[in-house]
Amino acid sequence: MKNITHLLFLVTGLLVLFGCEPESDEWRNTDYMYFSIEMEFQADETKSYTAFYNDQEISMKSSNIILRSEAVGVLKIFNDGESTPEMEGTIHTSPGEPIFLIQLPGQPITLYEEEDFLKISTTLSLYEEYKAIFNGQEILDGENYIRKENTTGDLEFYKEGENTPVYSIEDITVEAGQNLIILQSSETEFVSLEGGNSEEEAPATENLSKVNFFYTPSGALNIDAVKMEMYSLDYDINEINLVATVTIEKGKLSPYIELDLAQYQETYGTQSIFAYSLYNAETNELIEDVWTGNTTFELDAQPEDQFKTKYKFVTFQVTNAGWGYPPKFIIGEEWETSAAE
Repeated sequence: MKNITHLLFLVTGLLVLFGCEPESDEWRNTDYMYFSIEMEFQADETKSYTAFYNDQEISMKSSNIILRSEAVGVLKIFNDGESTPEMEGTIHTSPGEPIFLIQLPGQPITLYEEEDFLKISTTLSLYEEYKAIFNGQEILDGENYIRKENTTGDLEFYKEGENTPVYSIEDITVEAGQNLIILQSSETEFVSLEGGNSEEEAPATENLSKVNFFYTPSGALNIDAVKMEMYSLDYDINEINLVATVTIEKGKLSPYIELDLAQYQETYGTQSIFAYSLYNAETNELIEDVWTGNTTFELDAQPEDQFKTKYKFVTFQVTNAGWGYPPKFIIGEEWETSAAE
């Protein structure tokens, strides 16, 4: 027993002396540290880059090991195939902390600091060959980063190849998290969308939603008007019903149609799901058939009742995704009961 006690004291002493944690790379390699390069946002995804730190090529896809004595050094970023760096500057690295980069539309890659930028979401339904410019920066459909010193200015719309804007929304201020929705309604007119419709009567019950649509005028949808045939389905696809036909004009919101989330509640005990066929409204030529599966969507339900809709008014964008024409939720006005959740 005495020998066992002495052995325990010896083991305890060694643990105190050397520590009980397993040896880490940091403990064994006190002269070295890790750091990585990460891309926060890249507008031009066709570009690929090569990075050098103190004239040594480093990885932009995994961690790099450098001497702690080289924690301050020169980072150069080259667009592949170019001999002149797109970015060059002194950086301060810290163990395990990434260096973030950002490449805005039409601009060279640069260092990203979160406190210098804000992020907004945009839905741009523009005619082909048109673009939106805000304070000299092209605004993309989707996610955008804006420098905080450039958050107030004019939103201008240009036709490709022209230097004079065809339309301007003057003196606007964008805010972090903002969802900016712009429809082009003619060659010189643009409309900003907001949620809801104060002039439209709300549905009679909360199992109903009034839904409208607009479409992205590109590819096969670059036409003056689209006819939509809307169908309701139960989850097992045991039943399909034509519930509405609506025409969507280019650059405009369609009239509302009313969809019933509880149409199959009593017969199948399931929510309704919806899908549509698309036609050229002028020629009646089929663009997308309901059976392809690329036009199916669901109405959001309230948390407390799966047969009550979350939104009394809701707007979807019919997109041209290359693999079909799926709908994208854009904006909605909630029922007061679900908004209070």
